[in-house]
Amino acid sequence: MIVCSKINLLLNVLNRRSDGYHELDTIFFPLQNPADELTIDFNGDTTGSVTIQCDTPGVPLDPASNLCGKAVYAYCKAAEIPVPACTIHLEKHIPCAGGMGGGSSDCAAVLQLLQEKFALLTDVQLAETALSLGADVPFFLHCKPARAGGVGEKLSILENIPEDLPILLAASDFPISAKWAYQQWTPSYAFPADQSEKLIMALQKKDLQTAAHYIGNSLAFAAFRKFPLLQIIKDEFYRSGALCAELSGSGPTVFGLYSSMDTLEQAKQYMTKHLPGVRIIGGRKQK
Repeated sequence: MIVCSKINLLLNVLNRRSDGYHELDTIFFPLQNPADELTIDFNGDTTGSVTIQCDTPGVPLDPASNLCGKAVYAYCKAAEIPVPACTIHLEKHIPCAGGMGGGSSDCAAVLQLLQEKFALLTDVQLAETALSLGADVPFFLHCKPARAGGVGEKLSILENIPEDLPILLAASDFPISAKWAYQQWTPSYAFPADQSEKLIMALQKKDLQTAAHYIGNSLAFAAFRKFPLLQIIKDEFYRSGALCAELSGSGPTVFGLYSSMDTLEQAKQYMTKHLPGVRIIGGRKQK
């Protein structure tokens, strides 16, 4: 299964809740590049243990701590079936801890593959199981542009949004803890409450110039301050002709929105030349 990634076109942290989580207003946008590849081999009809195979350094192979393994256990618990003996093969292309939802996307893919095999959960039960594993996991069950509220669990699919925006990514090879990013947030970082509506309206009109004005991330301020490389990358995006540049999620992936795919292709050459060592992702697929 090809596993999509995501960026947050808008991540507006509204307030800190009494349970310690933060109330969000966010717009998820799915990307087919980068994407992970995931398969599950079931060892006949036997029950037993879950094995995870992945060559990417830093990915935990213990099924009790890996989201893919947790997904198997959560599905089986919800479906009230024994855990099947299986091997999960994961090929990572989505940056780890890069603010692109790679772990959550892989987790959702496991749930979908288990549902294809067993078909024991309703859509509601599948969504509830996904939510129990992470606030953005339910989004990856659909991988369509969506707006989310609450802690990310109140999901609504957005209609008439272009599904192929001219977006270029710059992925740095270091993680940023989401917990740390949220700890740095203060109410002064929040955007106006109507920012999502304005962004959605601009996207539905395919008015990218206006949309760029409303793209934002209220977690980004602290990250740009602590990690100077991210500010350098953002500045280079603007020099390359981007309409806007912003951090995705808690980072460190930075994305740029362009006026057209032709402009993006030229920018990709510029960014690759001026940011050696930073992974530049996006553009037309090579034939």
